[in-house]
Amino acid sequence: MAKKAKKGKNRLDKYYHLAKEQGYRSRAAFKLIQLNRKYNFLGKCRALLDLCAAPGGWLQVAAKTMPVGSLILGVDLAPIKPIRGVKTLVQDITTQQCRSAIKREAGNAKMDVVLHDGAPNVGGAWASEAYNQSTLVLDSLKLAVDTLAPKGTFVTKIFRSKDYNALLYAFNQLFEKVEATKPAASRNASAEIFVVCIGFKAPAKIDPRLLDHKVLFQEVTEPKKVMGPEALLRQKIKQRRFREGYEEGISTSHRFTSALAFLVSDSPVEMLGSFTEELAAKIRSHAATTAEIKSLCKDLQVLGRSEFKQLLRWRLALRKDLKEDLGTEEEAAKAGHRKAKAADGKQPQPADGAEAPQDPEEALLADMAALKDKMAREAKREKRKRREMKIKARLRAAQAAQAEGLGEDPQQVRSGALRRGVRTGGDGLGTGWGRRRRCS
Repeated sequence: MAKKAKKGKNRLDKYYHLAKEQGYRSRAAFKLIQLNRKYNFLGKCRALLDLCAAPGGWLQVAAKTMPVGSLILGVDLAPIKPIRGVKTLVQDITTQQCRSAIKREAGNAKMDVVLHDGAPNVGGAWASEAYNQSTLVLDSLKLAVDTLAPKGTFVTKIFRSKDYNALLYAFNQLFEKVEATKPAASRNASAEIFVVCIGFKAPAKIDPRLLDHKVLFQEVTEPKKVMGPEALLRQKIKQRRFREGYEEGISTSHRFTSALAFLVSDSPVEMLGSFTEELAAKIRSHAATTAEIKSLCKDLQVLGRSEFKQLLRWRLALRKDLKEDLGTEEEAAKAGHRKAKAADGKQPQPADGAEAPQDPEEALLADMAALKDKMAREAKREKRKRREMKIKARLRAAQAAQAEGLGEDPQQVRSGALRRGVRTGGDGLGTGWGRRRRCS
């Protein structure tokens, strides 16, 4: 007995049997029926182009739904069995020859609707298949732009992938209304969705980059943010997940830099927040490199602001002692930095005899000290306000109790507040919080 061929899971569903019963060549015919029921783009259509039309299920639906005598044209690489009232072409939609053949068959008439239900051959490499599908959709969009009439409709199948948003961007530039939907006839396990583009704008000129897959699907990386010393000290750099992979040559667990690079760097704080370990044999043996400094350099990502300050002081001490060794590299780096800024017009080169600018490390420590003093002043001011509020509440409670002949004397509370340095007004309340005006 012949062995029965295995069918895919849920392949023989109700739409498969309905297609057999109603004479459709594929179950995909019900996808177009449901899309037309929702958007009604076939009822008044007089000219339709179906790309990647084999075996012809969508052409059958169009022939039954569109008005009699309408132009229905199907294109595919594989031959399509004849359908009454339908013209077919065996062409590759990515070639200029196909465009010429379509114009010849249509008599240079514009299409009201362009359909596309094509997909590349499915294998095991999902990433390449999704990209090929997106490229095929873009090719069908190029053909639709050449053949669609103004206010025309374009319906295409898309796989959800990283290029999906780029395609939606292109659709929105060319059509007035763009909607993505998934008809009930589409299997839930399938990644396909259908995008219905209504109201072709028919622009006089279209930017060719909009229809170029090399430009449209190009990956755009955000420029790396350069944070200042104050921002890095207030908030450590937050490492995020790299869902699309890491930069080439960077380990996912540890990133190394040399202590020499840390000494000559123009942005030492940013370097501390970007790397995890420092290695240098010469600096390790220096007298300023204590056991505590070595332990701090083991893993920079777990350090706080105070530890960063300690490493910056250690850096200043080493730079003073190793000034001769670091002089050549440092001067070359600074000269190049000044030259680049002068070329950009941001910072002119100092003239001969001009006063030398302040050392960046000293300026950094000064900024850190000013920031610390500012935070201390704010904390002191907040503490004084809380103390005044507490005295204010006690005075009010004492006044209310005295009116009833109970509680402590408000004058004693006021005198105690004055001894503690809290200012009080004539009504016994803190002046820092304002006085309540008495009505005469």
